[in-house]
Amino acid sequence: MLGTIAAAIKSFCDMLAKFEETQNTAIERQSETTVNKSAKNASKAIKAANKALDIAVKYANNFEKKDYKDFKKYKKDFDNNIGSK
Repeated sequence: MLGTIAAAIKSFCDMLAKFEETQNTAIERQSETTVNKSAKNASKAIKAANKALDIAVKYANNFEKKDYKDFKKYKKDFDNNIGSK
């Protein structure tokens, strides 16, 4: 009788451990999905920003002097960090 109770308690604990493991796996997969989605969105945003900057370059000579200086600075910063050269 005592052995049966101990086996039942062990089975119950094993079940809880398996449930926790399943929950952790689900959370990890959800995190991976979120990270992948964020990376995909960031990639789209970078491509869009790069295209917008390429268009702006065509008209940069028409900017006011200060705006042109700022534009060159930000464009260089973008290209050095995440944009395509």
